[in-house]
Amino acid sequence: MHVTFRLELDPALLAQNGYWRLVMKHQLWSRSGSVHHSLVILWLAFGLIFVPAAQAADTVTVHIEGQIETVSRFTNGVTLTHQTLRDMNDSAAWDRAKTLLAQSVTYHNQHIMGWGVENPEPAPGVYHFDSLDRRIDLITSIPGATPVITLCCAPDWMKGGKPGQTDWSKLTTAPLPKHYADFARLAATIARRYPKVMYFQVWNEFKGFWDASANNWDYRAYSAFYNQVYHAIKAVRPDAKVGGFYMVIEGTGSNADRSWATRTPITSRQEQALDYWLANKAGADFICLDKKVKDDHDHTSYTEDQLMAFTHFFDDVARQVRAKTDLPIWWSEYYINGNLRDGSAVAAHTSVLSHMLRIGSSVALVWEEYNRKNALFDGAGYPLPAEQPTAWIQRYFGPGTPIYRSSSSDPFVEVLAGERKTLLINKDDAEKQVDLDGRSYNLRAYEVKLVDTPSTAMGSLTIDDTERGSGIDQFTYMGGGWQHCTGCEAAKYERSDSWNAVANEPITLAFRGTRISLYGARASHHGIGAVSIDGGAETRIDYYAATRADNQLLWTSPLLQAGLHTFTLRVSGMKNPASSGMVVTIDRVVIVP
Repeated sequence: MHVTFRLELDPALLAQNGYWRLVMKHQLWSRSGSVHHSLVILWLAFGLIFVPAAQAADTVTVHIEGQIETVSRFTNGVTLTHQTLRDMNDSAAWDRAKTLLAQSVTYHNQHIMGWGVENPEPAPGVYHFDSLDRRIDLITSIPGATPVITLCCAPDWMKGGKPGQTDWSKLTTAPLPKHYADFARLAATIARRYPKVMYFQVWNEFKGFWDASANNWDYRAYSAFYNQVYHAIKAVRPDAKVGGFYMVIEGTGSNADRSWATRTPITSRQEQALDYWLANKAGADFICLDKKVKDDHDHTSYTEDQLMAFTHFFDDVARQVRAKTDLPIWWSEYYINGNLRDGSAVAAHTSVLSHMLRIGSSVALVWEEYNRKNALFDGAGYPLPAEQPTAWIQRYFGPGTPIYRSSSSDPFVEVLAGERKTLLINKDDAEKQVDLDGRSYNLRAYEVKLVDTPSTAMGSLTIDDTERGSGIDQFTYMGGGWQHCTGCEAAKYERSDSWNAVANEPITLAFRGTRISLYGARASHHGIGAVSIDGGAETRIDYYAATRADNQLLWTSPLLQAGLHTFTLRVSGMKNPASSGMVVTIDRVVIVP
């Protein structure tokens, strides 16, 4: 017989109650290896309490409130790296991977040099786009994929090398200032070559922009470089979206370099860089961030529980950024300190995505497509453990989904409550019994579980476009131009929507409540709708988007006096100059009592 002990420091309990909890789990084993007895010892500030393990797992109480906390704008993505399954010439594996990618991610990112792509301009004016062409073609072959290009890295001749040569050991060296304009011209050439690519990230992780003398990044040089690239792309592609900053955010609660450490999630040297870029950028359509759960500069040895408690730092960083800018937040890279084939890492990964979503982030790009520690599927195209919760977030918590306030009695059981589904995330290595508003669920150690959101917890009412009639909470479609789709694309709420392009034809809905929100589709051929409440002043809604997006939050009414109201949506017959049509859609409305 032997005894094993495990000592844990619980930072979550410290943060909440002001003291450490010491947990010592010991097991008495027989020679055969079976467990004879298990005890959990809790050492609080005032003494020792011995509790049998079976009794230590108290029921975790989870409550979903009726109030909407936020409306999701979140979408998953992936960055392609050195190899893809398509490169392996295994058509069956690639077909499986495409199916997984279509349900798990939307944005697919590719660098212009390195990470699977050759030097695009080995000599001035000499272009080699074959490998980049193949990657962009691969991305656009995936159903529903939105391609993204990261404008990194630079050909050797732009950073002091010889034209016609490529030294891959110097891939991440930044261009020389005298070649910023040359790189900008290359970026513009790429933007013209790939008109289907709408999103461009400028550089990667401030690579090559380190100023050793200042012990800081050369954010002035990066901003000057960024501005030239931004102007060059916008000159040839006004429709393109350009984002930057893309810096690794240090900090895990402590930092090796104390001179730069702050109590805020972003260290002061990084805050200097962020503030300068925000103040001096020529323009930006989104901001790029990069973070690990445990920063590389933090050499502290943390327990698994402590690392799990750090997932909220993604939320904290976003809050600090949001206080400075309202630019959409892109997580260009994010990392869990572990292998996504492991249960604990999957729980941490899901927790991080949940925190990103709830704070209002727009995009998160997982680094590596397949068969590596961060990947969602293996070398044969089959899903790895992290793929399922990633797909759940994509399907049930995507843009336009109301996210409801929730609470948990256990800081290691997290909740993401959406309109139809709720995610329960167990970040502990112990089994949990969860009571979700009267429904009981068992969560294994590190399990992520998708369950139905209890109807009793919902303070709002969703009315699908298929609810037609003349009564309360029914849509009345007027005119002959309204068309309807049922059993259509999964991106539409309940696989249905309705649309019309005939000017002045309306739809009305009588409802009781204090607020109503309209959801529908944006697309390149959609026009302008006009909404009103109780026959009052109309508000125009632009349904245009270069890339189609279904189930989008289009409009929310102001706060109304409780009682009976009438919602009206009218086809205005007008359109955005960039649109090719005047279609107005409705997918559903959400009513707050």
